Amino acid sequence: MVILLKAAAASVLACAVCLLLKKNSPEMGLGLSIIVCVAVLMLGTSLIKPILDFLSQVRSLSGLPSALFYPVVKCLGIGICAKLIADVCKDSGQAAIGSSVESLGTVCAIYGALPLMESFVDMLGELL
Repeated sequence: MVILLKAAAASVLACAVCLLLKKNSPEMGLGLSIIVCVAVLMLGTSLIKPILDFLSQVRSLSGLPSALFYPVVKCLGIGICAKLIADVCKDSGQAAIGSSVESLGTVCAIYGALPLMESFVDMLGELL
């Protein structure tokens, strides 16, 4: 995919520049890495709409109610965001902050999946 090749080229170039900047100005290296992360994510935004359309089509064909389907998609987005933020924190030398972001992402994913878990408990209650 052309988008991935563009992102890879920009990322490799940014990594090389960050290595040069970290010696004299580590905060500039961190700033550049955050900017490149945002730019790479922006490259992928054009792919999100077709993916969401496909997932919506799958949901409608499967007959699953949205209360069972969308929490899974929401948890996927939470996981991606938490991982990216945690990696940026760890790259800046703040591993503890990165770990706390990962933990928060886990809690947020569980919270986002509550409607799914409630539906599961309701189904179990009906079976018993």
